Amino acid sequence: MKIIVYIFIFIPIFSYTQTGPGGVGSNNGSSNLDMWFDANQSVFSDAGVTPALNTEKVYQWNNISNSSTANAIEATFAYRPNYLTNSLNGYPTIAFDGNDDRLLSQSANTVTESSIFIVFFGTYEGGDNEDQLLNVTYNANSSVIEINSSTNLRARYYFGAGNGNTSINSTFSNGTPSVLTVNYDGGNTSEVFNLGASSNTANTSMVNQGTGTACIGAHANNQGYFYGNIGEIIRYSSIVNSAQQIIIENYLAAKYGLSLTVNDLYDEDNPANGNYDHDVAGIGRVDAINTHSDAQGTGIVRILNPTNLDNDEFLFWGHDNGVAQATNGTDVPTGVSARFDRTWRASQTNSSGSPISVGNVDLAFDLSGLGNINTSDLRLLIDTDNDGLFDDETPISGATNTSGNIYQFSAVSNLSNNNRFTIATINSNQTPLPVELLGFDVKPIENRRVELHWQTASETNNDYFTIERSKNGVAWEALNTLDGAGNSSSLVNYSTVDNVPYTGISYYRLKQTDFDGEFAYSDIRSANIASGNTNKLEIWPNPATNIIRVLGNESELQNISFCNMLGQDVTDQTKRISNEDSMQLIDLSNLVSGIYYLKTKNTVNKLYKH
Repeated sequence: MKIIVYIFIFIPIFSYTQTGPGGVGSNNGSSNLDMWFDANQSVFSDAGVTPALNTEKVYQWNNISNSSTANAIEATFAYRPNYLTNSLNGYPTIAFDGNDDRLLSQSANTVTESSIFIVFFGTYEGGDNEDQLLNVTYNANSSVIEINSSTNLRARYYFGAGNGNTSINSTFSNGTPSVLTVNYDGGNTSEVFNLGASSNTANTSMVNQGTGTACIGAHANNQGYFYGNIGEIIRYSSIVNSAQQIIIENYLAAKYGLSLTVNDLYDEDNPANGNYDHDVAGIGRVDAINTHSDAQGTGIVRILNPTNLDNDEFLFWGHDNGVAQATNGTDVPTGVSARFDRTWRASQTNSSGSPISVGNVDLAFDLSGLGNINTSDLRLLIDTDNDGLFDDETPISGATNTSGNIYQFSAVSNLSNNNRFTIATINSNQTPLPVELLGFDVKPIENRRVELHWQTASETNNDYFTIERSKNGVAWEALNTLDGAGNSSSLVNYSTVDNVPYTGISYYRLKQTDFDGEFAYSDIRSANIASGNTNKLEIWPNPATNIIRVLGNESELQNISFCNMLGQDVTDQTKRISNEDSMQLIDLSNLVSGIYYLKTKNTVNKLYKH
């Protein structure tokens, strides 16, 4: 089967490369990246899908860092912010009304130091003088970023509690988008940056930390509501070095169409250079201590191992959002069959804007989700003369399959400042480079279930999909199968629901099988279902027809019994069909319609059977 993509390729969950913002940190929970709320990813409405209209309310904003910090959810409809499409440089933002909008996470990691980055624009309305972008409360103490002042916005950052806190201020313009950066060194100093420029420093400290509650757009205690828009919130649980800070700020500035006041080093996002705004990442060095030499970011290109990365030198890259498929068969050198329509462009520069060279680099492509790949068919194309064409260039061979779906060109020597580059194949029949999925999303929805959704752009000989689930990402079980479209040249949407996911993290993948028995796997996705409340039992659905799901504390679920309205025990007419610690799946199909009581160790719950 060949399924064609038109937008992007996802990064595998088990990649240990630097897949965080700009290529700093990893989004698999293994790094110091512990909060990453991106309005372009994992934002869900009441319908359980990404909002499509500016009038739709945001029910949940997922933390895509995959750390233990929970997702941000607002269960009360009136408090939910709006989702705004095409708000900043084509990217969405979350809009808060300044009255009662907020998104609350019940769990936030303890930090002793941190770096925080927020892309926002807002308007101070007056009133409580503490419109809060992000508030993380640890017991009686808080780390707070808030907006105040009636004339200009002052980003006020402080640690502490009550009158004991120490604050730091920086001035922003009303309604003007900005990148706000805050560094707290874990000792006595905090520093605030506006569009890369240091605005102020102050002596601050934090004491008595513990498990926290994070609130976006307000204080967790229903006060200090923010009026404005937030595109992205990033927090590291330790302070990033100065080279990494520059890289993250350039990633955010390029993505949201902003200009940094200081260290605006990546210039391929400018319209004159072709608007290479997307999935920007970078490597660089301020000095021997402040360096970053391996990055992939949110895209599929990883650059590492520079041979001549000196002080005050950076290499950035981003792409034009072209089709990530080998559809271009005209602008290719002799001997090349087709190339990716998507192209990347690189900036090699220093803080003064002068071109530099970081030496040879290893350049890798994550080709997860593609069909069969013959490594020897791959070619790297670099527009060395900067004429915007690849047909007059010499293809670079020698790719190696370093692991999984990673294909690397080592010691690339001719990637200079402003050069475009892309990947190609010399045999589009043997190595066609089609991407099989337009998207594969997995997300928790109401009643502790998980919805899976994927989309194809075209299909050839596609018999069926098998949805597979795993508790550890190693041992897999078949959850469901869905028929494929066979042969199709139009968009096809698929979806299914896992009604009984594991408590904690469930991993999912798709197995696509052709009519001839050939099959391929998708990337892995995950969803996290928190354990049941110790003092509360959840029964779903209620009323029920056949099968119910009961969630609660493990000891509470050990002895479940049923009785009818006459007090007669009818437990033997039911059947347990699962054995999870905090979740039981029970078949009620042998019970007649009526009202029953479900009894556990300490609870009695009324149950309606159709």
